[in-house]
Amino acid sequence: MNQETKEELLLRAIVEIDSECAYYIKQGGLGRTLYVDAITDKKASDVRKKLPIMWNNMYTVVLYDTNREIIWAGV
Repeated sequence: MNQETKEELLLRAIVEIDSECAYYIKQGGLGRTLYVDAITDKKASDVRKKLPIMWNNMYTVVLYDTNREIIWAGV
């Protein structure tokens, strides 16, 4: 997958799934996988409810880190 295609898919994920999550694509043991990094367990649960197991011919995994320290840099 070239960089342009990857960026296009990541933008589509932001628009279609949830703009508050972080996304990245990696090649895994089962093939290309879209990882969705949610901020909280509630956000992860919401995303899991609407995200199919396969999205644009990629497996999907939703993650969140319970130990993450959230720091907001406001303007």
